[in-house]
Amino acid sequence: RTLSAARDASEPRGFLASLIRGGTKPRAPPSGADTTVVVAAGVETEDDVLHMPNAKLPSFGSRLSYADTELLCQYLTVPYLRIPLLLDFFRDNRRHRALES
Repeated sequence: RTLSAARDASEPRGFLASLIRGGTKPRAPPSGADTTVVVAAGVETEDDVLHMPNAKLPSFGSRLSYADTELLCQYLTVPYLRIPLLLDFFRDNRRHRALES
């Protein structure tokens, strides 16, 4: 046997082995809850949102104030905490109307 054949035979196979080695495919596609979906300009970080003029922020049919819109866009830049932050954001009764737009 060649060295590469021996190495291939010694490597574990199966589901658990793929977890340990790491798969080539992502578990799920990237989230649609991304700031670029809401804001047309290239926004990647919280600083990008903070330095954006109010005119470029979405108005959501004037249902949210500029401060709330800025906060919402900032929350969308946080990859692993988006959902809890957004749930907390919309917990306030004043912001429920924004979900209509």
